[in-house]
Amino acid sequence: MDLVSLHIDDSAVQVPKGTTVLEAAGLLDISIPNLCMHPGLRAQGFCRICVVEVAGYDQLQPACVLQAENGMCVHTSTKKVVRSRRMSLEMIIAQHPMRCLTCARNGTCRLQELARQFGIQSSRFFRRDAALDEETSVHLPRSVDENSPAISHDPSMCILCGLCVEACRNLQHVDVIDFAYRGVARKIEAAFGQNLGQVECTACGQCVQVCPSNAFYEKQEGRSVLHALQDPDIHVVALLSPMTAVSLGEEFECSAGRQLSPQLIASLKALGFNKVFDVAVGADLLIMEEAYQLLNRFKSGQLLPMISSSSPAWIKYAEHFYPDMLPLLSPCKSPVQVLASLLKSYYAQQHSLAPEQIFSVSISPCTAEKFERTRPESTFNGHATLDACLTTKELASLLRGNLGEHFVAAEAQSFDAPFDRASGAGMLFCGAGGMLEGIMRTFFELYTGKRLKKPEFPTMRSPGGFKEISLKLGDQSFSAAIVHGTGTVRRLLEKITKEKKQYHYIEIKGCPQGCARGGGQPLPWDEETILKRTQALYDLDAAQTIRKAHENPTVKELYRQVLKKPGSPRSKKLLHTSYTQRQRYL
Repeated sequence: MDLVSLHIDDSAVQVPKGTTVLEAAGLLDISIPNLCMHPGLRAQGFCRICVVEVAGYDQLQPACVLQAENGMCVHTSTKKVVRSRRMSLEMIIAQHPMRCLTCARNGTCRLQELARQFGIQSSRFFRRDAALDEETSVHLPRSVDENSPAISHDPSMCILCGLCVEACRNLQHVDVIDFAYRGVARKIEAAFGQNLGQVECTACGQCVQVCPSNAFYEKQEGRSVLHALQDPDIHVVALLSPMTAVSLGEEFECSAGRQLSPQLIASLKALGFNKVFDVAVGADLLIMEEAYQLLNRFKSGQLLPMISSSSPAWIKYAEHFYPDMLPLLSPCKSPVQVLASLLKSYYAQQHSLAPEQIFSVSISPCTAEKFERTRPESTFNGHATLDACLTTKELASLLRGNLGEHFVAAEAQSFDAPFDRASGAGMLFCGAGGMLEGIMRTFFELYTGKRLKKPEFPTMRSPGGFKEISLKLGDQSFSAAIVHGTGTVRRLLEKITKEKKQYHYIEIKGCPQGCARGGGQPLPWDEETILKRTQALYDLDAAQTIRKAHENPTVKELYRQVLKKPGSPRSKKLLHTSYTQRQRYL
C-alpha cells in the first residue's frame, strides 16, 4: 500500500494514497466542519465550509475533495480559513427561510448546528425566499411538491448541498432529481420539471435520509391518524414494525438498538389505538407463502431465480427499470400488506366490523409503504387495506405532541391477539438478508425433511450491499444472493447476464442496509447506529422460543381458520398481489 506523509496543524500523519485531507484530519481527531458530506456518498465540495489553507496553494482548498500529498502542510483554523467559512455559512443562511421553530429538523439540523458553532444569528446578505423568473425577473413563490404519496419536497428549505442528487443518482441509481437553472434561481427539482409523483421515484426516502435541512421529508400523515383517534366510531389499529421498535428510542435520547416494543404498545394505547399488532406475524405468513412457492419452483426448475417481494421500494424500482424481471418476483405482498389484508377481512369479520370502520396504521421506517398503500392492488373489496403509514420519525412527533418526552417509562404491554406472536424468523425481515434467512429455516426442512438443528445462517448476516450464498440441501446445491440498495441491482444483473451466474433465490431490499436505513428512520445516524439497529433484530430473534415461521402456533391457527394452506385460493386472494410495468421518462 502506497502511503503519503503530511502535516495537519503541526501534527504528522501517514495515510494511504487517495485519502482526502478531511479523512486524514479525522485520524488526528481534528474536526473540520462540513455541510455537504455524508457517509457513503461521494464528496462534491459544494458548501465550501470545509476549506483549509495549504502551503503552496494561492487559494483555500476544500478538504473533502483535496487528496493528501507527500510533504503537504495543512492549516485548518487560520483567520483566513475561519473568515471564509463564516462568509460561506452566512451566504447559505441568507438563502434559508429560517423556520427553525416549526421545522421537523429543529435540534438535529446540521445547518443550525454550524450556525450555533460559528455564532451566526443573522446574515448580512440578501435572503432568497422565492425563485426568480428568468424571463420577467419577478420573484415567484417556491411551492412545495406534495404530488408524491410518499415524499414531499420544499425547495425553499434547500441549501443546494447536492446530497439528495448524489444519493438518488449514485447510491440508488434512480436519478430523478438534479440541479436546475442558475444564479438565485438555482434549485433542485425532478427531471424535466415534473413533480415527484410523475417521475420514476421509488419512494425509498434516501433523499430524506441525507438532506441536512428538511428540504426533502416524508409525506406527513400524523394529522389524519389523530383525526381517526378522536372519532369514537372508528376502530383504530396499529401495525408495528420490529425495526421501529428498536430505533424509535433514538428520538428520545436512548441508545441505538434498544428494544421498546412493550413501552411503545402502552403509549399507542394511551394515544387511543384500540389494538396494536406485530407486523412480524405478517412476515411469518410471507415466509410460509414464499417457502412453499420456492419449493415448487426449485423442484420444477421453472421461474428461477425467485426474487423477494417484501420491499415496496424495490418493487417500484423493478416496475420502472426492470419490467422483464417482474415474472420472477414472488407473488406475495409485503409483510405489512399481508397483515393489513387479514385485518380488513378476517379480523373485521371476527369482530363484526365493516372494513370502513377500521382505520389501519402502519408504523415502520419505510417511506415506500406510503406509495404502496395507494396501489390498486393494496385493497380488499374496494377498501384500502392500509389507511395511513407513519414513519419512525412521524411516530416520535406524534408521541411528543400528545404524551410528552417520557414514553420510555410507560408500563409495558403486549401485542394484541390474533396477531400477537411472531417467530424469530419473522423478526428478521427488516434486516438485510433477514428475509432469506427466515425463508431458509422453513424451506430447508420442507425440502430435506430433516430438522434444522441451528436456525441461524451467519453467512447471510454479513454487511455489504451484495452477498452470494451457497448451501447444500442433501445432494442438491442451493445458490442465493442478497442485495440491499437498488444501486447494487446492476451488479447483480451483471453477474447473471455476463457471468451467467445462476441463483435459486434473490433477496432485494430497496434501501442500503435494509430497513435499518429506511427513509423514515431517526436522524442523524452513522454506520455504528445502523449496525446496532440490525443487531437488535438478531437479539430479538435469539430471544424467541419459536424461531421458525412454520412452527408458530399463531401462523398455524391462521392457516387453519382462514388460509387453509400456503398457495391455496384463499391465500392467493388475501396474501398475493400482481405487478405493473411503469413508464420511464429517460
